[in-house]
Amino acid sequence: MRVPCSGRRPWSASDETFLHTVVPSATAGSPTLRRPRRRSRLCTIAADAHTLRLASRLARPMVAAVRRKFMAFAGPFNAVFWNVLMLLSQVVHDFTAWQNLFGHLVYILAIASMIMRSMTWLRSIAILSGISGVIYFGIIRGDYVSAFWECSYISVNIIQLFILWFENRASQFDEDERQFVHDALMDLKPVHAAKMLRIGAVETVGEGQQLLEQGETPERLYYLLSGEVRIVQDGQQVGACHRGDFLGEMSFISGAVANATALAKEPCRVLVFERSRLAELLARREPLRHALHAGVSRNLLTKLNRMNAHSVLRQNRLAGA
Repeated sequence: MRVPCSGRRPWSASDETFLHTVVPSATAGSPTLRRPRRRSRLCTIAADAHTLRLASRLARPMVAAVRRKFMAFAGPFNAVFWNVLMLLSQVVHDFTAWQNLFGHLVYILAIASMIMRSMTWLRSIAILSGISGVIYFGIIRGDYVSAFWECSYISVNIIQLFILWFENRASQFDEDERQFVHDALMDLKPVHAAKMLRIGAVETVGEGQQLLEQGETPERLYYLLSGEVRIVQDGQQVGACHRGDFLGEMSFISGAVANATALAKEPCRVLVFERSRLAELLARREPLRHALHAGVSRNLLTKLNRMNAHSVLRQNRLAGA
């Protein structure tokens, strides 16, 4: 193997082949075919640093121009930023000042009152909110106009709370009344049910006493509290009514005559409503009218199912006989 020059790597076999193929007349030791010396790593680093210095020197005016344009653009925004920062600082200071404690309490209690489901709690917390408002606006801030309206707010809620207490007190029912409200007027508030119960009366009916007569327009609406009543049509018993059933409800709603006679099978207790007074009350109280009609509809469905079951049982007995 030939050595091209001292201090360099010897030519390999592949180098010799390539050399004779490209330049047949040349030899590996020819000065024209010597490999260029590699630049040292230090020289490369120095050249790169020089290039960076030149680039930095050329880019310096461009950077200065961009900076001037940015400052001209951001100047107004810088002022706005500092103004907003000062405003936020003032807000935080006012928010955390001890003098404004009752101011926060006013609105916290007002929000809490809106969350309450019970009207009693809603009114009570609203009154506390108004009292806090009087202290804050009237005593701490000296704003007597706001304090006056807070006093008005307190007065309205106190009046409403008293009305609510009076209505609840008037809606205390005995056992028979609770039974009627629960079974017949389950969709109605007690305060409205109390208005209907005021025009009703509980009566005791003896055995065999007639409550309704077929072909006549009943003047009363009955609600059976206890006992059993036979329903007779054309001399034959077609059904029976028990505790929780209405009597005469179809005639009351439609104004038609009774299509059957109702006779007490045993001593019964009934809740009685005069037709004229009840109609007048229902005309003035729409929620009460809707609740009563819904209760009557449920009771009619119950009695219809009972009569169908009784009819099927009677047919089975006749078929078995």
